[in-house]
Amino acid sequence: AAAAEAAAAAAEGRRFAWVHCVCASEACSPQQARERSSYTYVQGAADDEENWARGLRSEQWWRWRGELAACAARDHAAAEELLSSLLAREQEEAPDEPPPPP
Repeated sequence: AAAAEAAAAAAEGRRFAWVHCVCASEACSPQQARERSSYTYVQGAADDEENWARGLRSEQWWRWRGELAACAARDHAAAEELLSSLLAREQEEAPDEPPPPP
């Protein structure tokens, strides 16, 4: 599937191909985790989107994706600053809405 997407992207003149990362896990006790594998998965250990997305919600990503991606391609730190300013501006425009979780 990845090769087909890469070929389609090239045929359409796109520089990038979509990549869909999928991870599946189940909640289990530390004992069950030790019995099944060599490590313990800790739920909520900074691998959840709410911990790394800096409050960015999916609808905001889709609205700002072009601007953020273009900025990130030039300067990662500037893209982080841009994201902060976009989030702050949106919060100022809709102060009655609760801010997204940090």
